[in-house]
Amino acid sequence: MDNAVGVLTAALVLVTAYYAYQTRETVKELRGARAASIMPKPLMNFDYVGGGFFFVVLANAGTGPALKVDLTMSYEPEGPRIRWTSPLMSVGELVRFLGPEEIRLMTELIEKYERVVLTGSCLDALGGTCDVNQTLVFREHWDSGVEAKRLLDEPDSVKMVREVEKIRREMERIRGWAERTRKQ
Repeated sequence: MDNAVGVLTAALVLVTAYYAYQTRETVKELRGARAASIMPKPLMNFDYVGGGFFFVVLANAGTGPALKVDLTMSYEPEGPRIRWTSPLMSVGELVRFLGPEEIRLMTELIEKYERVVLTGSCLDALGGTCDVNQTLVFREHWDSGVEAKRLLDEPDSVKMVREVEKIRREMERIRGWAERTRKQ
C-alpha cells in the first residue's frame, strides 16, 4: 500500500512539474506576443515629390505608439545632425523634413553626402526601451526610385516588346532542352 501511495505521489509530482513547465512556456510566449503587439518602429525614408525634389520622412511603422522619442539624423560624411524629439509618435504617423541646409534635389544630396544615419531611442507602451539604428545610402535609394519610375512611365509598346523578348528567350531555352532530350 505504501509503495502504491509513493508511486502515485511521484506521478502526481511529475505531472505537476510538466504542467508548471508548460504554463511557464505559455507565459513567455504571451509576453512576447504582447510586446510585439505594442512595439514601435521608427523608420526613415524618402518621399519623392517629383522633379528630383524630396522630403526626408520619419514614420512609426510599428504596431504600437512610440513614447519619449529622441532621434538624430546624421548626414555623412561630415554633414549636419538634425535632432527630433517628441513625447508621442502614433502608429503610422509621418513627419516630413526638408533636406539638410539648402539642398532640395536628390541629385544635389548625392553629390554632397553618401548616407544618412538615424539613431536614438523611444519607449514602448509598457515603458520598454526601443533602440533605433538605421542607415540609408542615398545612391541606392535614388537609383531604385529612378528605375521604378522608368518602369512605371514606360509606354505599353516598350513593355510588350520586352515581354515578347523574354518569351522568345524562354522558347529558345525550351527548344534547346527538347533537342538535347531527343538526342538521348
